[in-house]
Amino acid sequence: MFSIYLFEYILDHIKIYKISLIQVKMGIEDLTTDVETEDDGLIERFNVKGLAKPLGHYKYVCAVRKGTKDTPIGWDFKIAGIVPLDEAGNLVGNTYSEQTEQVVRNIATVIMGAATHYGLNWGWEEALRHVTETMVRLDSMTGFEDVDEVYAKYGMPRASREAEGAFELPLKKKGVRIEVKSYATIPALPKIE
Repeated sequence: MFSIYLFEYILDHIKIYKISLIQVKMGIEDLTTDVETEDDGLIERFNVKGLAKPLGHYKYVCAVRKGTKDTPIGWDFKIAGIVPLDEAGNLVGNTYSEQTEQVVRNIATVIMGAATHYGLNWGWEEALRHVTETMVRLDSMTGFEDVDEVYAKYGMPRASREAEGAFELPLKKKGVRIEVKSYATIPALPKIE
């Protein structure tokens, strides 16, 4: 019994080494912070450099491994509600369009940062291409058309989407008009040669 646990422990550390080796070979800096791993590597929670601190006691990303422990086929990202704050925590924009632009930039930042943790170096377009679903919460549905225009500008219509008017949003008193929760997926690690 002991040897099975030791073998699994060694395999887990080889996978961590592979991720690090991929990042070193490709010159990719891991942009994640505060990484927590659970359920034998099945779930990882983390924050990403380049964003304001989360508004509460949570991580921006919950990554769930797809496939088996021995044969991962990728990761699904559940991304916490993103609001239009810059890295310093300041509100960006007053209109729905301006705030949506910042939210889309923040979502791309989250996905690009999360991808580096798995050895991938993506730009904005590639990151947003992997968004599979969004849940848009607006302080009023009158802003939906403006949000939709920004979505189209960045190619976000590929993702399925829900939108709802919300009575209260985080930081509404400071002028936040939109919050977007999103889901994304990435493929398994590239092979090391």
